[in-house]
Amino acid sequence: MLSKDSEKILKELKKQQKNYREKEAKEGETSKLSYDEIKDLFPGYAHIQVIMFLKYLLEERYIYNHLDGKEHHFGTKELQNGSVQIVIGERGVAYLENKKYMLLAKTIPVSVSVISLIISLINLFIN
Repeated sequence: MLSKDSEKILKELKKQQKNYREKEAKEGETSKLSYDEIKDLFPGYAHIQVIMFLKYLLEERYIYNHLDGKEHHFGTKELQNGSVQIVIGERGVAYLENKKYMLLAKTIPVSVSVISLIISLINLFIN
């Protein structure tokens, strides 16, 4: 399971990708987000925290960097130049889609158990 902050990054990247696919590609539009755009999602966070979120997601291959040969990491030079562009990977999309099913897989058995307990208690008091 990822943290809420990591999920927030993935959701924003997925939304950006969805908007890019739905609209015809206009000049200047892209499915990528820059580091500055991602940093703006976390106004109270230090740069190092946002960088660590991104590095973890890159290393686990939930997201990718657009630079050739550096798809799974970025350096401080790229960060200072503003050349870090992040795009969501298939693993990130799959995580967001499967998260709903994982939540249902946990809540349905618990709710069935609670209903069964209530029915059992009602039957106990009736008899």
